[in-house]
Amino acid sequence: KKQERKDNADIEVISEHLWRVEIELKRGMVDYWNDCFNDLHILQPDWKTIERTSDRAMVFMLLNEEEEWG
Repeated sequence: KKQERKDNADIEVISEHLWRVEIELKRGMVDYWNDCFNDLHILQPDWKTIERTSDRAMVFMLLNEEEEWG
């Protein structure tokens, strides 16, 4: 995708990671598609809010070890 943006729009994407966001607009919202992401905020979760150490370890493992996904 980075190469496609560079080729088509002559814009080089500096970010190491790209995110794909898909939305489905229904009814009257299709008229406002251009403004859908004006208030979108992607936040880094605070893992310290998970109280049990075993739960925190499980979340870390699932995020970082792809082969653990069933």
